[in-house]
Amino acid sequence: IGALGEAIEQKYTANVNQADVISYILPNFFNPLFSPYTREIANNYGIMNGKWSAYLGLVALALAIAALTWKKQRKNTRLMFSIGAIFFILSLGPVLRFNGPVYEDIRLPAYYLSWFPPLKAIGRPYFYVIGLLLPLAILAAFGFDRLLIALKDHRKIQLAMMIILPWELLTEYLTCQYPMVYTAVSPFYEQIANKPGDFAIIQLPMGRHSSKRYVYLQMVQQKKIVEGLAARTPTTAYQYID
Repeated sequence: IGALGEAIEQKYTANVNQADVISYILPNFFNPLFSPYTREIANNYGIMNGKWSAYLGLVALALAIAALTWKKQRKNTRLMFSIGAIFFILSLGPVLRFNGPVYEDIRLPAYYLSWFPPLKAIGRPYFYVIGLLLPLAILAAFGFDRLLIALKDHRKIQLAMMIILPWELLTEYLTCQYPMVYTAVSPFYEQIANKPGDFAIIQLPMGRHSSKRYVYLQMVQQKKIVEGLAARTPTTAYQYID
């Protein structure tokens, strides 16, 4: 329990790894259409904001607004909006980050809930952006349904909308410059795989970042390795080997 608490405390970086409010409306910087204009801006919004896009999309937001004003599905849309709002607020972290700078004096709900273990275990509020995607998708679907029903007597317009809106969504969310990892493996590891006997491999340098690569290499050589990969690595993990 003590080691787990230490690891959670070590990984808790809520004050610097929250979503910037602007990142939700900044077009996807992995999109080849937007990247030349948005990549440098995103890099000014903090570590997490520069690694992943939180862009919600204008089409999806417009459809979500259409859903929220639909009386027929008011109960369902309000439920989805409430769930999405919770994840949105939590993603902003304990203090506000707006257009880059962090405003320590503007405290948000997560600040007063930082004692709650499950909330603290997340460590990085930016991860809550993931929880916002499902409610947004459902609201957008309701909004799309509302528009199609409203145009039931205009089949040609319906058909055009069924083609244009999904195309617009795909264009906004297109990600084809996503950074990948070098996957080539040295023939040395194939030689290790063919070596007889029961032994383990020590790979250097050690550390959580390097061990990610070593675990991948283990898929090739199929031997035991001294160092694995732990998501919440305690500070004392390398004390003995050091």
